[in-house]
Amino acid sequence: MTATATDDIRSQGASARIKRMRFELGWWVLGFTVAEQAIRMGLSHGERPGLNVALFALLALGTYLGLKPAILRADQDSFVWRRRSPWAWVYAPPATALTALLLVRFF
Repeated sequence: MTATATDDIRSQGASARIKRMRFELGWWVLGFTVAEQAIRMGLSHGERPGLNVALFALLALGTYLGLKPAILRADQDSFVWRRRSPWAWVYAPPATALTALLLVRFF
């Protein structure tokens, strides 16, 4: 293989990883948004509807931009290389804390 063919394969792999990771992160954002909405409706007995998708999306954007260099590098030690989703370890804890902060006024 020539150097350009190898570079093309690597760039295609990086593009596929980025696409897969964005897709997975979108599902995490949707899941936390739906969970927060359901808990809010349950705690307020349907009186306080609210959709905080913007907060979860901003958190996801910051997380994604922070991890993008690692995703592109595809280090052998990273989550991405082993086809594991880092979102459970990187996005979920702050999203859980954000959910708790958003719901604290109902307690």
